[in-house]
Amino acid sequence: MKRIILLVLCCFCINAYADDVQKTKSIEEQDKWELIGRYKLHDTYIRKDRVTSRGKYREALILHSYHKEEYVQNRKVFSTISKEKYDCENKTTSLEKMTLFSEQMGLGNTVATVDRKSGREYIEQVKPNAMGEAVLKHVCSYNIANKDLAKEDLKAFEEQTGWKLIEFGKDWSRFIKDGSIEDVGEYRQARVLFSRGTPATIKKKGLFSTEEIKYFSHDDLQKHDCKNRTTAIRESICYDEPLGRGKVVDNLRQKNDYFDPGFRGDEADYICSYEIKK
Repeated sequence: MKRIILLVLCCFCINAYADDVQKTKSIEEQDKWELIGRYKLHDTYIRKDRVTSRGKYREALILHSYHKEEYVQNRKVFSTISKEKYDCENKTTSLEKMTLFSEQMGLGNTVATVDRKSGREYIEQVKPNAMGEAVLKHVCSYNIANKDLAKEDLKAFEEQTGWKLIEFGKDWSRFIKDGSIEDVGEYRQARVLFSRGTPATIKKKGLFSTEEIKYFSHDDLQKHDCKNRTTAIRESICYDEPLGRGKVVDNLRQKNDYFDPGFRGDEADYICSYEIKK
């Protein structure tokens, strides 16, 4: 009788473990998390399609899935997903944002969100032979598959066109025109090129019909109110090829400035923090 009970319990444990493994595998495939390493307290993953480059830094989404309930930021959690910034040359990292979850693998309810923008940036030196070093090496050696840049000699492209790469992801890239950043009264102005691997669509209403225009890149003249964190697009030139090439398919010019309260993300931060040489 004892043997039968033990056998049933073993089968139950094996099935439960198999279910957990299968669940984890399906989550990895569905959400594109790639395992970096298994550690004493947690397993660490990286989001394969969300590694981006901004200037000399790389940014990545990192998932820590704990083996049992742990305290993070004085809260009970089973996993965290953080957006982290890495300086590959100086081997430092800083936390941009972290979300805490009630279940493993970033599932369940959101327990809390920690955003470093509400406080001071804390830069941490990565310790040798530790988990942080494994993550740093993974992020910094990660091959970002960008269709636009894969076919280009980036240095030659920058020298020939004057566009300087400031950020790129899996299927897009963003450039600032060299020498275009300038102060105009209380505002800061610059030209920004956004290039895609897949086309976007503009819908233009005519008198009797709506025309759909596909474009792969657009060259914007941006005007930034750095103090109030708003942006106006003065001009946007759309091209039918990536990297500002091909023919112009649309040219939007604004007569009056309309400042978007959403700000323009990383390029706005780059433009507003840029030190203009006098």
